[in-house]
Amino acid sequence: MPLSHELSLLPMQSSQSDPVRSLDLTAFDLRLDRFRLVQPKAEQLMRRSLAKYGQLAPVVFCQLEGSLVLVDGFKRLRAARTLRGMNSLRAHFIEVDEQGAKAAIFNLNRIPSKPNELEESWLIYALDRQTLARNEYERANHVRSYQTS
Repeated sequence: MPLSHELSLLPMQSSQSDPVRSLDLTAFDLRLDRFRLVQPKAEQLMRRSLAKYGQLAPVVFCQLEGSLVLVDGFKRLRAARTLRGMNSLRAHFIEVDEQGAKAAIFNLNRIPSKPNELEESWLIYALDRQTLARNEYERANHVRSYQTS
């Protein structure tokens, strides 16, 4: 998704250092939702909470390859999409790469609702594969630079 939502990245308040913005529900890239299980009962509770109290905590997103990638708040987003009149969510921006985003999924969910074993294994596997690929890339570049010297 091109950054057509770039104007939406303006802070909600006048403070330029405030990393919280209001983003349209359609702005989010959900490529990382595969690391979280859909739990219908928890989603129903979230929907009721959003309907009754509104959004209490911002979702968390980062920018990867020009897309606004949701890192935390998958239940809030799915619940918000079912509520009439709710078109946007407050969202907190974190500056991380894809590996940092995966680690953030784990860390942001440790206290309120620790990822279950399946989610944890998905994240560790993805981080491990990414680290191995990065190490292979660095070794290949090191060998090439060594050969040209």
